[in-house]
Amino acid sequence: MNMYVLKKNCKTSLLLALAAVLVLVGTRTVYASSLPAKPSMSLGNIKSECITQHPSGTMVVRSENGAKITHPDGSTFDVADKTDCQKVAMEKSKEPLATTQCPPLHWEYLNAQTWFPPAVVGSFTANYTVPPTPDIVGEQSLFYWIGLDSDYGVIQPVLAFSDGGWKFASFIVANNNIHMSSYIDVKPNDVIQAAIKKVPGENSQYQITASSSGQSSNLNVDIQGHAMPWAMNVLESWFLQSCNELSEGPMLFSNIEMKDVAGQVLSPQWTPFTTLVNKNLCKSTMTVNNNGIAVTKPAYIGLEAGPIWDNSDARNKCPSTCGRACLQWSGQWRTTEPGKQSVCGCN
Repeated sequence: MNMYVLKKNCKTSLLLALAAVLVLVGTRTVYASSLPAKPSMSLGNIKSECITQHPSGTMVVRSENGAKITHPDGSTFDVADKTDCQKVAMEKSKEPLATTQCPPLHWEYLNAQTWFPPAVVGSFTANYTVPPTPDIVGEQSLFYWIGLDSDYGVIQPVLAFSDGGWKFASFIVANNNIHMSSYIDVKPNDVIQAAIKKVPGENSQYQITASSSGQSSNLNVDIQGHAMPWAMNVLESWFLQSCNELSEGPMLFSNIEMKDVAGQVLSPQWTPFTTLVNKNLCKSTMTVNNNGIAVTKPAYIGLEAGPIWDNSDARNKCPSTCGRACLQWSGQWRTTEPGKQSVCGCN
């Protein structure tokens, strides 16, 4: 999720594009299916060969065209970046919905709060409160995360809704490829812990940790001297077909704490980041308050449809009213000015 580069180029959104398949061990070519078995997690419609998953405790050292991997058992191998994962995802994201003039919901940053710290970040931690399951469970993938980003890539503990359930894992994304740790199953209302910490005595190493109920899953990354100047809180979506495939929330980032490498507390001045966020058709919000940062989505969006006289009239008018806004009618409507104005509930 290399957002720093995309920000500089003013492109529309960042891609959770995914990791390499080919692994070189000595002079022998080995494919991902030949590696030691790892917990699997799909990411919606993303091709499985674009995902490289590792056991907790793995070290990832990035290079220009891939990464050197060291697993906790001491085994090492190189993973070459798969160059067509971004192309595959970009093409998928452009598939039209039923209304061709509507932008796709498939892939976009729905909400983001960002800050450029004045010093090198030594630690960035937060609790996540797992939100309710979406009303509609399809092939969507949702991602809530804190992260540090740069021209190198992004490091992030990610709460993901995928394969019909909530999962928590550590992610490293660079050059449009992703490496992720084994995941922890979590459920709505769980309060889980996310941490990104610089390894003491190591100039370029960070540890990303996802923890819940005594379990933890982490990845270590050597950023090879790159700065990580951009701190973020994000809700990201992939392959949405309906706003009802988002959780209404609230999802809460709480107990957010950031320190520099000397242990001094940094006080983030979070600001909404909209340059990379596509039009948020679902009207989800990310609100900074005294308790942290809350992410919510309205049950439905009210759009004016002129006078609606009864349920039959609503069935005639509301689908097209919602469709013009690239939304679907929820079946709800109400009169706001008798004989003059009614609103349709869209999502």
